[in-house]
Amino acid sequence: MKLSSKGKIYNYTIVEQKPPAYYKGEVPYALGFIELPEGVRLRSLFTGCNLNDLKVGMEVEIVIERLFENDEGDEIITYKFRPIHASLEGKNQ
Repeated sequence: MKLSSKGKIYNYTIVEQKPPAYYKGEVPYALGFIELPEGVRLRSLFTGCNLNDLKVGMEVEIVIERLFENDEGDEIITYKFRPIHASLEGKNQ
């Protein structure tokens, strides 16, 4: 089954404290669940917006971004979701 690249925020939280050593991204960050039209829920980080602007039910789309650089200098990338309005604003500039 092919999954949609867009969905809606089902639930989320904003993390203010750096977690244990396994997480090497920036703090604060938003982490939550995105519900896709197929009924699947994915856990993901959020990007591309002011964290305080996130809302349950907000439409989001998947993006691929850098998470951190490891000790060998390699970029570690991950998928994240960003509000759809954030991508539209960038196209209008």
